[in-house]
Amino acid sequence: MSLDVQKLKKYLDCDDAFVAKVIDHFISESRTIVRQIEKRLDDKDVEGIRSSAHKILSSTRIMGIDNISRLFEHIEIGAKKGRSIEELRPEIEEAAKAWQQTVQEMELIKDRLSQNPDA
Repeated sequence: MSLDVQKLKKYLDCDDAFVAKVIDHFISESRTIVRQIEKRLDDKDVEGIRSSAHKILSSTRIMGIDNISRLFEHIEIGAKKGRSIEELRPEIEEAAKAWQQTVQEMELIKDRLSQNPDA
């Protein structure tokens, strides 16, 4: 993961407490989107996958999580180009796994920021 708290604070012009709230909001919103993508994979809804992958991109870019952004961008482009569900499945599984690892790291960062604001 490449979440740079200082860069995010500068970009948002905020303190640690606000960054912790932003992280919490990102986790909540992105969890919903990742679940949508997984459901749409089960439903074989390529257009829905493309739409949801696109939706998560702006927030991952703002957060500076480049590895996750690249994975979901690749899914979006693949779906847009008409790749099959079976071609997209391993990419979606990889992105979901990477997202989960990122969320675990972000939870630790959020806890640290909440315990020691602006330390």
